[in-house]
Amino acid sequence: PLAIVLKKVLARHSLGDPFTGGLGSYALILMLTASLNRSLARQHRRKSFSEEDEILAESQGTQLGALLMDFLQLYGRDFDARQEAVVATRAQPGSVPTHNMHIGKRFHAKSGAGDIYGTAALIVDDPMQVGNNVGGSCFRFPEVQRAFADLCAHLLEFTVRLKAIQADKADST
Repeated sequence: PLAIVLKKVLARHSLGDPFTGGLGSYALILMLTASLNRSLARQHRRKSFSEEDEILAESQGTQLGALLMDFLQLYGRDFDARQEAVVATRAQPGSVPTHNMHIGKRFHAKSGAGDIYGTAALIVDDPMQVGNNVGGSCFRFPEVQRAFADLCAHLLEFTVRLKAIQADKADST
């Protein structure tokens, strides 16, 4: 469901087509995977949930909303594409093949022809093919970030208004 919502956001801003500098589906899914991994790691670090947190976590809609907000906050506001990349941690040779997507430092991998990522506006490391930047065609990434940041701000504003309305109703009863 999160990927569908995010694809709709990109389409609404004409940013979902990599041929016109937008963000492609594969890159978006890898970015979403990194965001989900980050959110889950943060939850595990907290380990102790309050009773209220457990009630909220039981509601899939609330959980999905929180994960969406985490994604929008990460890529709309916090992610610095000049310094960071979405990278895959590959398993060591001979071990069980696993890939873990996460946010890491932007690096400049060298090949015989020089820097394989060049001046790409976005680096999204392909976990299936070393050296393939699936975000390389997204030269309109600043616009993608702006769309995510705007939606994040709009949803936060809506949440604040909704809580105020709920508080007013509770006070009037």
